[in-house]
Amino acid sequence: MSYPWIGLCCNLLQLAALVGICVQTYRLLDKKEYFYPLILFLFGMVAFMASDVFWMLHGIIRPDFRFPYSSSEVSQDGALLLLAAGLISLMGRSKAKLMSVTVGSICFTAVNIALWIVWSGEWFKDIFDGLIFMYFVCAVCRCIVRTEGLSRKEWVVLAIAGTLLMAGEASLSFIPESAVLPVDICNYVLMFAILLFFYIKVIRSLCGVGSHIRSLCLAYGGFTWALFSMYMSAEPMYFVGFSSTTAMLIMMYLALRRVVRKA
Repeated sequence: MSYPWIGLCCNLLQLAALVGICVQTYRLLDKKEYFYPLILFLFGMVAFMASDVFWMLHGIIRPDFRFPYSSSEVSQDGALLLLAAGLISLMGRSKAKLMSVTVGSICFTAVNIALWIVWSGEWFKDIFDGLIFMYFVCAVCRCIVRTEGLSRKEWVVLAIAGTLLMAGEASLSFIPESAVLPVDICNYVLMFAILLFFYIKVIRSLCGVGSHIRSLCLAYGGFTWALFSMYMSAEPMYFVGFSSTTAMLIMMYLALRRVVRKA
């Protein structure tokens, strides 16, 4: 079953949010000490706008044809690199090894890449996109650790939940047909429970009086998980992840604005 109108509405809402974020971010550029993080963030948002526009045009012009590697995916890859560069530029490079979180991020993303390939059969695109996504995930996770955005216990719980989710997603390829629906339901419950966890963490951080950079890193983390949720979901649950990426982009901007204005 296809949900073209829901997809179009989600794209239009995200496009409207991105236009607003770009306009407001541009107004912050007079903060000279934050010029480079802001301009990288702004360009990342523009790249996401281009991705949305390209995807909508593709849906209008060639709705029944899937390109091997589309311009919307190129734009999204560029956006992830720009956002990661902006976050690193804001925080500065870390000399800490942070080996456990780096290895965990790489392994989790690598499993996702393998599942994407199984689902789509597009080796080059999924590996190329996945490597960029892997870099983004590592950068975000390392920044969350540096700002102490998550406690050790929370990291352990997320690691266990992520492992269970990956095992559940992988099992869908070989379990009996009668077991697919129960496992799929469990996967979605776990997936969106983690998404809800990030919503709570980000909102509490934004409403609190703690570190503003920590709020930004948590918002990046929520955005990252929203992307994972989107890529792991079929319609109509796909649109829950898609809508969550929009919400997290807004929270990322709000957190960045607090960092700049409270300096």
